[in-house]
Amino acid sequence: MDGFLVAAVVIFAIALAVALYAIKRLGNQPIRIAAVIGALAVLLGAIPPVFESLKESPSQQVEAPTHPAVSGVTGR
Repeated sequence: MDGFLVAAVVIFAIALAVALYAIKRLGNQPIRIAAVIGALAVLLGAIPPVFESLKESPSQQVEAPTHPAVSGVTGR
């Protein structure tokens, strides 16, 4: 589960870095800044369902198959 948490934090950090870069680079064009931040918000809104599908489901206990007792058979 630690790898999952690290991946989630890295994805959000990258998205934040992109937003900050867009604000700095497009400082004099507020419409484009809004478009970039809106696109990142949509992207981040779509990520949680993907994370849910990637989570490990609780493993169910699988019982070993039972074999009928065989007596006196050598298989030759």
